[in-house]
Amino acid sequence: QINEVPERTEMLAAQLARFVGLGAVGARGGACRCLTTPTSPTLLKTTKLLVCDMAGTTVDEGGLVYTTLRESMCAAGLEVSESDMHPWHGAAKEEVVDHFVGVRNPEASVAAKADLAASISGGFEQQLEEAYLAPGSTLALIDPTLPDYFAELRSRGVKVALNTGYPRQLQGAILERLNMVDMVDAYISAQDVPRGRPSPYMVHRLMEMLDVEDVRTVAKAGDTERDIGEGFNAGCGQVIGVLSGADSEEALRLVGADTIVSNIARLPLADR
Repeated sequence: QINEVPERTEMLAAQLARFVGLGAVGARGGACRCLTTPTSPTLLKTTKLLVCDMAGTTVDEGGLVYTTLRESMCAAGLEVSESDMHPWHGAAKEEVVDHFVGVRNPEASVAAKADLAASISGGFEQQLEEAYLAPGSTLALIDPTLPDYFAELRSRGVKVALNTGYPRQLQGAILERLNMVDMVDAYISAQDVPRGRPSPYMVHRLMEMLDVEDVRTVAKAGDTERDIGEGFNAGCGQVIGVLSGADSEEALRLVGADTIVSNIARLPLADR
């Protein structure tokens, strides 16, 4: 019990720091917090589960997912600009399509909207999977040391999981292509829960899958404002922003990321 005191103190300090800076939760899903200085870039030693996003956090795909999704919607007659897409970085792709189909076709029937959304989503998934898996594809791990980093975490008793806004089938194909299945303890898609980010459901489902009871011992890492919002909504003990993907350091700081690093494999592990 004596040995647990420093860890408990660290956890309480992190929670107090968050409470001081916490404000309202924004409509876009990012937590609207006072601009505070993030904690030192170290994974809390109380962490029992690290949940990482895929595209831009653990997978380097050059932003192709957002380009392809926007082009798929534009090809179907929806006018969607890059600035229109930005707030949807990190969201479930079906939710993005449903949003723009509804906004751009307000007078269409429910059935017509559903048919158009299904057509766009189907074409997007096929096009993106072909691009990712084609010979010569540049799809890669975000950092070549990522397998060793995850292995070190797991050797210390920290479980590692992946969550994503990718459709389930595409997520599986990427994991197989990059040999990531055996690198982690579990993975989940937004299709497996009622709603994707910033809702907390993927994090909570992973906790259930991996028998992690205390959300304060969960760290969430991602490259978008929605990832940060997901971590806060889930109640994670540490929310980590990474600069290897979509959103800038300023954006991640503004929504209150506890810690910011260049990429997740560069986050030092606290001595245990």
